[in-house]
Amino acid sequence: MTAVAARRRGLRATRRVVVLAAVSLAFLVALAGIMGWVTESARSEVDGVADRVLPASEHLGVATDLLNRSHAQFLRALAGPSEERAARVAAAQDLQVQAEAEWTAYLRRAPFGPEERALQSEFVDAGDRTTEAGAAAFALADSPDRAGYEAALAAELQAHESRQAVAVTIRRRFYDRDVRVGVQRTSDALARVDRVGMGIIAFTALVIVTLSVVTFRRYAGLERVKAKRDDERHQHDRLADLEVQLRRGLEMEPNEDATYEVVEVGVRSVRGDEPTEVLLAGGPEEHFRCVVRTGAEEPGTSCQVPSPRECPATAGGNTRVFRSSVGIDVCPFLRHREGPPVSAVCVPIGIAGTASGVIHAVGPAGRPPEDGIVVELELLAREAGERIGFLRVLSQTEAQAETDHLTGLWNRRTLLARVRHLLDRDDRFVVAYVDLDHFKDLNDTHGRDAGDRALRRFARVLRDGVRPTDLPARYGGEEFVVVLPECSLGDAVLVVERVREQLGVEVAASSVEAFTMSVGLAARAPAESFDATVGRADEAMRLAKERGGDHIATTEDLEPTERASGGDASSTSGD
Repeated sequence: MTAVAARRRGLRATRRVVVLAAVSLAFLVALAGIMGWVTESARSEVDGVADRVLPASEHLGVATDLLNRSHAQFLRALAGPSEERAARVAAAQDLQVQAEAEWTAYLRRAPFGPEERALQSEFVDAGDRTTEAGAAAFALADSPDRAGYEAALAAELQAHESRQAVAVTIRRRFYDRDVRVGVQRTSDALARVDRVGMGIIAFTALVIVTLSVVTFRRYAGLERVKAKRDDERHQHDRLADLEVQLRRGLEMEPNEDATYEVVEVGVRSVRGDEPTEVLLAGGPEEHFRCVVRTGAEEPGTSCQVPSPRECPATAGGNTRVFRSSVGIDVCPFLRHREGPPVSAVCVPIGIAGTASGVIHAVGPAGRPPEDGIVVELELLAREAGERIGFLRVLSQTEAQAETDHLTGLWNRRTLLARVRHLLDRDDRFVVAYVDLDHFKDLNDTHGRDAGDRALRRFARVLRDGVRPTDLPARYGGEEFVVVLPECSLGDAVLVVERVREQLGVEVAASSVEAFTMSVGLAARAPAESFDATVGRADEAMRLAKERGGDHIATTEDLEPTERASGGDASSTSGD
């Protein structure tokens, strides 16, 4: 080959490389332009979705939170004193108004698809049912119709839970975290594509390699996103299933102690046999007691926090995660415990709007429970707290309906209901009819406050002096009735005499104005009505007053004619 031929061949090869480079450059420039246009269009679409969907989700979340706070405030209003009820209900209504404003803001932003419109209608209908049932419960709060009140309260809670379930469904179906994650990751991916396109123009020689690397990275990134979304979907499905099971299980338990078994099963389903405790208190000022413990009780695994006020999680109202018990920003009760270093997560339990419990989970030092476990523990704490709060409110309202608000003794209606069981079995019992001597003079001379103090003092002495099986009740005004089952008249005299003597000691040792008691005792005759027995005890009490008060009289002390007339007159009252 001659030098000229070689030079010509070299020129042809150079031209081919130049042409190929020019074509490649033109192709890459065109490709970069197309990619830039596609990227900008996609970014605009993503921004539009973000501007429309994410604010709607935020407004819906705020509205749901305000409705929960309003509902908790309403329950506290029903459980609290009647004189504070109106103010607390007004506060709950203020929160309701704020929630309606957030709901309106959500409606302005929502996409309004057919399925979402149907769910929005369900949310509004459930809200109307909640308001109607709440108004009925409020109207019956102080009425004697306790069955109606409890039914209205249960209906209000069911409607509220239905409304919250609809809100959760809307957020889960249309505004899930997957949407947020998808929007953010799509924006990030488009930004990377844009940078790659600009790099292609600047570094033509490295285009093929760069595109290959970017393609591989995008593919790997999409796989990671897909895997993460699959994990999140699995976690989401597990949470939904756990929530349904917890709610059903807790709703079937009739009292607070029974719910602890369901909570323990829930803890084991989340943590297995890892050390976990559930601590509860009646309020911020009361001490914790451990109601659930799972896993081996080893040194350093048991929580030593005495009360909710001293617990960082309950005091702050948020979950606390500690990577190690050895550190600066560690709960002092965790740092000072015996045993090797551990990690811990503390999830507060809100009961009736107050953090009164905590789930305390321990793990190896430096490896606290994973985020998914923490989320499940938070769900468990939320469901358990709502159910226990409802049971406590229900128990408190039942106790208020059965007792006298001033003395704490059974009221007349409760006494009659409990005596009904004795009458059905035709049991024998003794009725003590008690009247405070000269109580009207005490009220007139020293005022109603002095009278109320005297009644409370006497109620405490009476409650401490009678037998555990006896039934003391305030019958009306300064009159009290005590039913002593399986008791003879002589034994009843000893019981009442003990109360009378202790009353004298208490009054003498206190600042309460001096007062005494007169008592009439009557043993129930076979097949005799309760009113008839009470009537004969009342006659005996009047005899005790005629003897100067501060005296105990029985029906045996009455004249035969008085016993006959008293029994005949009383027996007409019926059962």
